[in-house]
Amino acid sequence: MKKKIFIVSKIYDTERMTDEDIRIAVQADIDKLIKREGVVEFEIIRQAKEIDLVFYRGLEYPDNKLQQGLMADADGYLACGIGLDGFRLPKMWGELPFGCSYFFEQAVFKESYKESAVELGASLIKDLELEVGKEALVLKLKWG
Repeated sequence: MKKKIFIVSKIYDTERMTDEDIRIAVQADIDKLIKREGVVEFEIIRQAKEIDLVFYRGLEYPDNKLQQGLMADADGYLACGIGLDGFRLPKMWGELPFGCSYFFEQAVFKESYKESAVELGASLIKDLELEVGKEALVLKLKWG
């Protein structure tokens, strides 16, 4: 499956780059974004009609937030690369004033991510599933 995918502020063409090349490039951008190496580890897993983007970040989520289908703004900023070299999403979800961290609905993130990805030049995603856990954030990008 050859697709153009949006990860941490950039579009990657899976026809022109190997998964390892993408992983290395994304990892470098993550390290630059958070200004430290090794805090977040990135992995890309390609399957038949799905590509999983895994961000191992060990963020402490309160159990009630996970049960309510919420996610932290930090996860959204990480996956999208918001702030990396001034990057912003074309279809940004709502934000609170600078310096305030917050939780918001995963459904809002999914819509913002999918619309922004297409506007930036990625392949149209049929479905996006999120797995938000204490150890990792997983974006499961699915095509028809």
